[in-house]
Amino acid sequence: MSQVEGSWVGFIDFDEVRYWDYRSCDKAPICAPTNVLPSDSRNRADRNALAAKDIKVAQAHKTRLEQQQRAERKLREAAGYGH
Repeated sequence: MSQVEGSWVGFIDFDEVRYWDYRSCDKAPICAPTNVLPSDSRNRADRNALAAKDIKVAQAHKTRLEQQQRAERKLREAAGYGH
């Protein structure tokens, strides 16, 4: 058994020997995945229209999504699942 000390955002020591330190390791570049799930927020029509600065289309998509969410909530409540 070893004594472990540290934090995943800083360093990690095993039995007072430093095995990893954020300040001295090579940083991996952050890159977005090329294939995302259909439910990923980057696929939302309202978000994409807003990013394209098409406010009217973004609002229409947002309104449609909110109406769908309200309808689904009513179905859940009618089935006894609450919200």
